[in-house]
Amino acid sequence: MDILPKHGVLPSFFERIVMSGTDISQLLFAVIVAHYGSRAHRTRWIAIGVFINALSCFLLASPQYFYGSGDDALALTEEYSFIRENIDLENTTKAQGFPLENSTHDHKMNRVLLCNKLKDPNIVKSLDGETAFAPLVLIFVSQFIHGIGGLMFYTLGGPYLDDNTKRKNVAMLFGITMSLRLLGPTFGFLIASGTLKMYINPLLTPTVDHEDPRWIGAWWLGWVLIGALMLAFAFLMALFPRKLKRQRADDAKTASEPDVKPIPKLEGVIGIVSQGSGLLLSGYLISRYHFSARKLAGWNTITGFIHMVVMLSFIKLGCEGGNYSLGEKKSDGTFDLITPCNQGCNCQISKISPVCYEAENTIFYSACHAGCETHEDGVFRNCSCLPDLKQTVVPGNCAVDCGHVFMTFLVINAIIKFVDSTGRIGNMLISYRCVKDDERSLSIALHMTLLCAFAFMPAPIVFGRIMDSVCLVWGKGASGGSGNCMLYNGTELRYVFNAFAAALVSFAVVFDFLVWYYVKDLDLYKESDNGEHEKLIDAPKCE
Repeated sequence: MDILPKHGVLPSFFERIVMSGTDISQLLFAVIVAHYGSRAHRTRWIAIGVFINALSCFLLASPQYFYGSGDDALALTEEYSFIRENIDLENTTKAQGFPLENSTHDHKMNRVLLCNKLKDPNIVKSLDGETAFAPLVLIFVSQFIHGIGGLMFYTLGGPYLDDNTKRKNVAMLFGITMSLRLLGPTFGFLIASGTLKMYINPLLTPTVDHEDPRWIGAWWLGWVLIGALMLAFAFLMALFPRKLKRQRADDAKTASEPDVKPIPKLEGVIGIVSQGSGLLLSGYLISRYHFSARKLAGWNTITGFIHMVVMLSFIKLGCEGGNYSLGEKKSDGTFDLITPCNQGCNCQISKISPVCYEAENTIFYSACHAGCETHEDGVFRNCSCLPDLKQTVVPGNCAVDCGHVFMTFLVINAIIKFVDSTGRIGNMLISYRCVKDDERSLSIALHMTLLCAFAFMPAPIVFGRIMDSVCLVWGKGASGGSGNCMLYNGTELRYVFNAFAAALVSFAVVFDFLVWYYVKDLDLYKESDNGEHEKLIDAPKCE
């Protein structure tokens, strides 16, 4: 979703609605899918769900097919550098004193970044507030059907594994499968890292590099690749039988141990590695020692309390950047970027591109807002908002040494993710055993419905409002109102975000305690009455 504001003005409200598409569909269809899917051929239903998810990936990439890269992105390429959004090139370049024959690329840089004293300020104002709602509808629909596809996997997949594994070993199997699921985000990050370093149209030659704030990567390409992979996996999933072939217990014991190869350490996935380690360790320990339901619920309560304390500690863990020069502060706490030194520059609010005045460690919203009129040798010159016109500003934020703070955050975050993940398998076992076997899918569906209604759907709206409350600069909407927030107060955001999250976690701890109280007589490892589990293949041995 971070790429959408670069294509146009995306009001915060619409961004939250688009993000909630998955939760809306799951809220509407969770119980229906669980009711009918649990009575049908479950693996084929799962395959259909994966197929639907593949379609959602292609639909998510479709705005690129239907609407292209956009004029702003094309204008930053050698092939389309002639693009002007209703600007008279000859008059503009002459007014700025640039030679006409050498002004094509420099003019584009000026139009977006530099002090641009046009004859008609309304031209630049018209560049703000451009919102295309049709692509947002496509993205919302893709999220909506993605939620339906995910339902088939989550409500039917777990019970399918539980029915085909001995209950004394199912914890280890859940630990392995849940750890493997964490590889999905890892590969997703790797794919995104590669595709976003390619320009939005890989066939064109960009005039900026991927570190430039105006760079728009090939965000759509990753979804095409993932969609193609999902189509292949959907076909393979459909080949699974209604129930796995059973073997005698003696035959199962002679099966060779699975060959588990170490996963290479990937930089930047510390949190995922920590969660995977916690899941595998807890799965092994539960299968090995068969902890009671009350002990597992008690551990969930303890981990929840630790998580709450860590969230509170993050309030004080921060790193202050440079000083912002944003103009006059208004009564609502936001800033008016128009100052006497840049009043005639007709700067665009929707084109944030920070520059640093290194002499005083001061950050300006853009070179235009610093009053800079020329750009050469990688720096901006003739800046009317600086003490001396001979001084310069450089692109990007001012350099700040936050390495020690970042490393501290990584270590604490890795530890809490590890501790938190050790309670997930126990929590899943309790939720599976506190209902009848034929009601597990329905129970999961009800659980997902409640999560969507009281957590996933309100979360983007509530946290969005929290983030909006610390906004410093608002973009312009299509109707002249506020668009998306362009700059936040990082210190205030850190305080309110972590404090509110800690409050929610403390609320969850209360319910974890209630679970601990009521599960004292729950047996997690008793086989089903029909004895079918005795005939099933063992999961990886933990003895």
